[in-house]
Amino acid sequence: MGDEPELEPIPPLLHSVFLDGPFRSCSVCGEDLMLGAVPYQIQKVWRNREVVFEMAVCARCCVDLLRQFSRESLEKMKGFVEKHYRPVAGVSVCHFCAKILDEGSEREIEAVCSMARLLRPVVVVCADCNAKVQEDLSRKTREAWGDFMDRNFPGVPRQMEPENTPLLF
Repeated sequence: MGDEPELEPIPPLLHSVFLDGPFRSCSVCGEDLMLGAVPYQIQKVWRNREVVFEMAVCARCCVDLLRQFSRESLEKMKGFVEKHYRPVAGVSVCHFCAKILDEGSEREIEAVCSMARLLRPVVVVCADCNAKVQEDLSRKTREAWGDFMDRNFPGVPRQMEPENTPLLF
C-alpha cells in the first residue's frame, strides 16, 4: 500500500471559475465526480487572461464523444501527441512546442483527474499547436464536436466556445 505515490491535489487554476470552486459533476451527464467511480478530464480555455470556456467530462462521456470521431482524426491526434508532447513543469509553456506563454496568450489547459486529485500532470496547449491539430481533422470529427457543444453547452455564445476539438488524453 505504501508503495503508491501520493497524487497531487487539483490546483485552483483548474477549479471552475463559473462554479467558484472545484468541479463536482460531469458537465455532460451530471455524474458525481467526487465519488471516484470514473476518472474525468478538465478542459479550460483562456483568451486575453480570461477563462472563456471550461468543462469537466467523465471518462464515459469522453469515450462516447471519441466514438463519434473518425478513425483518421483519432490517429492524427494520437500521432501529434506522440510526436510533439514534451511535459514541462508549470503552465506558462506549451507542452508541444515549448513556446513561452505570457498571461494574455490564448491557451488550453487539460488535466485527467480522479476525485480531487490529478492522475497525470496538467497539459498546456498553445493556440498555434491546437490550430495545427485542427487542420487535419475530418469533417465527421468537426461535426461531432459541434453537435457535442450544441447538445451540452447550448447557452454558450459561439464566440466563447472553443474553436477546436480538444486533445483528449
